[in-house]
Amino acid sequence: MPVALFCHARLRDQSLLATGRRDMRIVFCIVVWLLVTGTPAHAELPAETITTSTMQQPGPSWFIAKSGGLPYYIFDAATGQMQGQLALSYFTPTVQPNLARGEIYAAESYYSRGVRGQRTDLLAIYDMQTLTPVAEVQIPPKYEPSFFPRHIGLLGNGRHLVIFNMTPGQSVSIVDVESRSYRGEIATTGCSTIMPVQRDDFFLICGDGTIQMIRVDTTGEESLRKRSPAFFSLENDPVSDKPIRSANGWLLHSFENLVYEVTAADERILISEPWSLLDAQTAAQGWRIASSQPLAYHRGHDLLYVLMRVGDVNTRDDPATEIWVFHKSQKRRLLRRTLDRRAIAVHVTEEEAPRLLLLDEDATVSVLDGLQLRKLDEIHEVGPLPSMLQGFRIDD
Repeated sequence: MPVALFCHARLRDQSLLATGRRDMRIVFCIVVWLLVTGTPAHAELPAETITTSTMQQPGPSWFIAKSGGLPYYIFDAATGQMQGQLALSYFTPTVQPNLARGEIYAAESYYSRGVRGQRTDLLAIYDMQTLTPVAEVQIPPKYEPSFFPRHIGLLGNGRHLVIFNMTPGQSVSIVDVESRSYRGEIATTGCSTIMPVQRDDFFLICGDGTIQMIRVDTTGEESLRKRSPAFFSLENDPVSDKPIRSANGWLLHSFENLVYEVTAADERILISEPWSLLDAQTAAQGWRIASSQPLAYHRGHDLLYVLMRVGDVNTRDDPATEIWVFHKSQKRRLLRRTLDRRAIAVHVTEEEAPRLLLLDEDATVSVLDGLQLRKLDEIHEVGPLPSMLQGFRIDD
């Protein structure tokens, strides 16, 4: 019996009208009809092909939004458009771009059972155009995956990359990015945070209130070690582990809103007298440095941007409610603005007309005119749970 006649006869069966089986019979008939006669004719869609594209050379307005344990997203602040995505290990706190070699470096850690088992640490080297790994250098399974920006640093020689370890003993691993080789480990007992200076040196902040400078030779081995006098108190007013680059060295801030500049002159460590971000009025009101990435510095205009909020010392990592702008050399505040959205990180592009980037709790980056604090744009959904912003300069 033809399918159409069979279905017509069966659906006329009155015994089916009183039961839910009639609806099932209708569905059955429709399915059979389609299988036998075929679906209505449609224009055939072209087959999809998998393609790859390359990323352009990063410009001064580009930035990276970094999320703990998730991909890192690359944006152009001038257009608001995403330019690429970098997939890293869950235990990768930060990356180190190297524009001169067209590479991005990331310390990565893997476990044979995902979150347990045998651990393997390595420095992964990514091509900056394709964002794909091109080399790996295995390093001792010791590096510290805490999510702070100065976890790794490329020295001024452009050859040696320094990676911070903690087991809980402190040390650094040295990798030669030119020969793609591990060069060795240097003990840094009681000191952490990688701050490259000069050509072959790097600073570390030490728990006894000092700065330590270590120099490496052409083979990546330690050739000099110096230590500054103590200049801060770990008990009374420690400095933060979130230093930022200045024109000639590094800017450090303390929990009580003091700013220090640390520079190197051959074998000497130079530490400036501290100055306060607060005057009598703002100190009485309880203002303080805030957020997980609170400072940014524009070298060309000598401007220091600071995220601020009112609160006690225990609120220093909470989101900020205002942005303050200081002339660093003059040590005076020029501007302040109340934020539309509470900010957790700040970054400034190194352009003549700088763009100030403010990351909020909803993964939105507000783009402001860095000289007038006038709002220019918003970039939404810059990644899942982003926590830090970074540029593409080696010394960002």
